[in-house]
Order: sequence, then structure tokens, then C-alpha cells
Amino acid sequence: MSDERGYRGTGTYRPEGSDEVDTLFDLLRDPGRRLVLTRLQQDGRTSIQRILHERRGRGEDWRAFEIGLHHVHLPRLEQGGLIEYDERSGEIVGRDWPAGLDRLLAAARELETGVLAEGSETA
Repeated sequence: MSDERGYRGTGTYRPEGSDEVDTLFDLLRDPGRRLVLTRLQQDGRTSIQRILHERRGRGEDWRAFEIGLHHVHLPRLEQGGLIEYDERSGEIVGRDWPAGLDRLLAAARELETGVLAEGSETA
């Protein structure tokens, strides 16, 4: 319950529309979801095979990533309205994105690059 200024009974302030922002940040929180969205940003469509191929080259546990992609990440992105995913074909297609999502993805990539570069300098 909130008053006319947007204050809720908990004493926290949440301006109108912040739920959408929170949802976008939550969706961008995972590097695998950011990878999917980055591919879609570049091409408008991709496949689960392309995403997995890209991940395999990083020396990570790509099998665990594949399971998470199928059961967690793609359903979350689809539920968030950012993608359409056809399980049978493995095709992933971007939908109309909210304003600012491209800038958020670019900022996340920039931060990741900086963090990764700093981490390799101290190692």
C-alpha cells in the first residue's frame, strides 16, 4: 500500500515503473543471460547451439551451463518478454526490448571487461 508520493508501508520509496527496472536488472544479473541477449542484440536471432559453442571455448563446465540455459535462463528471458524460444528447433528470437536495454547491456560488457582486466593484472 502506498501514498500519493509512492511511499509504501515498509518505509521504502519505490517510484512508479521501478518494477520493470528491477526485472531488467534481475534478468541481466546472470552472465549466461547477458550472453544470449548480446547475441540477439547483434543478430536479432541466435540458436542454443551457437550459445553453447561460444561457452564451450571458455573452459567452463558448459554442460552445467547447458542445463541451466534450458531450465532456468531461457524460460526467465521468455517470461520477462525479451525473447521467444522454440525448444524443438533451438531457435532464440529477440522481441521488442524496453528502452534502455541496449545501454544496460553495453554498460555490463564494459564493466565485465574492466573487472576481468583488473583481475588478470593482479594475478
